[in-house]
Amino acid sequence: MTKTQLNKLMDKHCILPSELDDVLDFVSELLFLRRKELEKHEPYAVRSINALENAEHEVYDLIDYISELEEV
Repeated sequence: MTKTQLNKLMDKHCILPSELDDVLDFVSELLFLRRKELEKHEPYAVRSINALENAEHEVYDLIDYISELEEV
């Protein structure tokens, strides 16, 4: 992905550059809270819990990836 493609995607979804970190933090926290809820109420849902945890890590990786794009 190029910085131009990222900017077009952000424009498409009405996200300002200053909001991007907040959006990703929101998604990460949402995944975390959902995972914790499942762990508490449905601890046997191991696949879903693991999938949510993996998704959290992927969002964190996106934060780093976008930071690298912005440096270019």
